[in-house]
Amino acid sequence: MSEKKIASFEDMREADGIEYDTVDAYGITVQLGSASSATMIEWSEGNNDPAKKREAGLRLLVKSLVNDNKERVPEDKIEEMMASFRKKSSKENNKVIAKVLTLNGLDKVVKVPNVSSEAPTDGSPTGSASPSEK
Repeated sequence: MSEKKIASFEDMREADGIEYDTVDAYGITVQLGSASSATMIEWSEGNNDPAKKREAGLRLLVKSLVNDNKERVPEDKIEEMMASFRKKSSKENNKVIAKVLTLNGLDKVVKVPNVSSEAPTDGSPTGSASPSEK
C-alpha cells in the first residue's frame, strides 16, 4: 500500500476544488460550478439580512453559473444577469437554486439532537400543547 503524498501549502493554494454539474432548466441545459467560500459567506449573510434575503438565492444562482468554457459571470455583469433571471420562471429558478445548494453540499438536513430533558424535540419550548391540541 502506497502512502498518499501530503500537499504543500503551494499545492493547497493552487487547487480550487471546483465541482461542476448541469441542470435542465428554461428549456436548455445550464452548467453550474460550486461556489467559493466567499460566495457562500455572502449568501449566508444575505439570508440573515432582511433587505438582502429575498435576492440571496438569485445572487447565488447567478454567481454559480458557468458557460461552456467553465467561465463565471464577470463581477461587472452580476447585476445585469440578476435582472434577467428576475424575469424568468420562479419554478425554473428554484430548480437551479436547488441544484446549486446540492452542488455545495447544502441539500442535507441536519437534525440537532434535543439535549434538554424538559422540552420535547418537536414540541414547544415550554412543553405545553398548542391551542389546537388542547
